[in-house]
Amino acid sequence: MVELGANVTGFEVGQRVYFSRNLTGSSAEFTACAATHTYPLADALSFEEGACVGIPYTTAHRALFGRANGKAGDKVLVHGATGAVGIATVQLALAAGMDVVASSGTKEGAELLRQQGVKTVIMHNEADHLAPYQSLETGFDIVIEMLANHNLDQDLKALAFGGCVAVVGNRGTVEINPRDLMARDASVVGVALANVKPAELALIAKALRPLFEKGVLKPVIRQSYPLTELAQAHEDVLKSGALGNLVIAIGE
Repeated sequence: MVELGANVTGFEVGQRVYFSRNLTGSSAEFTACAATHTYPLADALSFEEGACVGIPYTTAHRALFGRANGKAGDKVLVHGATGAVGIATVQLALAAGMDVVASSGTKEGAELLRQQGVKTVIMHNEADHLAPYQSLETGFDIVIEMLANHNLDQDLKALAFGGCVAVVGNRGTVEINPRDLMARDASVVGVALANVKPAELALIAKALRPLFEKGVLKPVIRQSYPLTELAQAHEDVLKSGALGNLVIAIGE
């Protein structure tokens, strides 16, 4: 932080911070941020790691706890778990004492998930990969879904009684059978960080910080790009086979 507005309190020049959104764009050496969306950065994190907090970890926390009401002992599927939000969700769920199943589309992704502590990894590019879980006895309490237009119909069949699908990502439409919801007293909820009010964002930041300081949460960075390669980073982020975060490194 290099400069403070006249009416800003609670921060000081030189303090290490991160934001959940900004006012002028972050692909630059400097950006203006509202104090309501700016938070202290844990000392244990580098700036590149800090770039992975504001959206991925905040979204994961909101999905797991704010929308799906997750708690210790819940059986959770992170469906599409090797991207930025997926890895953050896995780490948060494991830290909270949940029983975590996670899916990957590649062997490299599956190995990354095992390194994170996931004992049961399924391959979502295999047909009927959810079939073993599609009963009330074997279903999930929570599904965190990264590609709802492709998976939601099968997700609903893989819920336990009272289960919830939290939709984090979607790229189109999908047909479902509402009876799958009715039979389970189940629910589908949407997750959009833009809807979260500043007071709740501040609470999420407060909850995350000690977990970063203790090393319980640790961002995974697949690749770091200089600002001059921003266009390439935008192309790469759309490719399949995600393995953590892609970060733009701003020069000092």
